Amino acid sequence: MMRIALVGRGAWGTRIEKTLSEIPQVEIITVSREEPVPEGVSGAIIASPSSTHAEVVLPYIERGLPVFIEKPMTTDITDALRLKGVALESGSAVFVGHLYLFHGAFRALQAALIDLGSIKKVSFVGHSTSSRDDGSPLWDWLPHGLSLARAVLKSEPSSVLISINSVGQQEGTYFFGDVPMDFSVAWDQHQKQMRFTVIAEGGE
Repeated sequence: MMRIALVGRGAWGTRIEKTLSEIPQVEIITVSREEPVPEGVSGAIIASPSSTHAEVVLPYIERGLPVFIEKPMTTDITDALRLKGVALESGSAVFVGHLYLFHGAFRALQAALIDLGSIKKVSFVGHSTSSRDDGSPLWDWLPHGLSLARAVLKSEPSSVLISINSVGQQEGTYFFGDVPMDFSVAWDQHQKQMRFTVIAEGGE
């Protein structure tokens, strides 16, 4: 039996709990943010508010336990680098929940790109009909777009231009060398949508 600590039982935490409850070999140990690491757990899933990720996951990483962290990993680059350093020392495997990388549609896109030639441009749209109180659309949506772009372009962004239209809507462009990724992320829109588009020599 694998015992997994679950920290956070909000919208995503409850979904994760439901999925894990269907696996007979897994026992879920629900843990509050203030509780210490339970003895005998095999790993942990962090689904607490984004701003708490760093402080919540650190004790698990220090123990060398494998952890799954809902994106974003942290909301501060200093915290992210600190967790990386501790993970390298402890041997903890740290996985951030970029779930769209494993979506069937994205995997089909990756397969199709083999015949489409070099990529000229990508774009990402992430819109929600509601909002959250822990962050902004940049933290909520943009990690998905960036993870997909990094996967298809096999590189890291070199620069970025961002236009903040309002607290609930941001647009801009990331540049992966000469390839731009335009993005629009927003809350409180009339329609929920997530769209990732790749324009290549052989088509779109």
